[in-house]
Amino acid sequence: MTLNFYVSYLVPVSPEKLRRLEQEIARIANDPANDTFDLPRRLEIDMSMARLRARMEPERRRESAIMRSKPDSTEWWCPREGCGHCIALIKYGGYDGMSFDAQCKCGAEVYKEELPMSLDLYRMRTRRTDGVEVQRDAAG
Repeated sequence: MTLNFYVSYLVPVSPEKLRRLEQEIARIANDPANDTFDLPRRLEIDMSMARLRARMEPERRRESAIMRSKPDSTEWWCPREGCGHCIALIKYGGYDGMSFDAQCKCGAEVYKEELPMSLDLYRMRTRRTDGVEVQRDAAG
């Protein structure tokens, strides 16, 4: 089994962009030319406003944690700029030596990825060089 970690967090929309989007929505809503009973035109206007409202939502990002191997352990660090927090650690010598935080100090959610494939297959499929192959013990 291959083990890896990633973080997920929200990126808020800048206040300037929010203000521009609100102005655009208000302009469309208050345009007298848009007061029409023509169904295709009305649907087009509603779709335009819905797209603008969707751009006001924060963006959810998912990034792979930065993996660092040491002689006796492997660590995963938060990839967010300026964070520098170790979110997961696995000690060599057993799967039981693993520990990870459910949430990073910066607020990002931490997720563990357990993939039922060899490390070589994982790296070939994802074209990445991280990940650690672990063996579950008989009790796990």
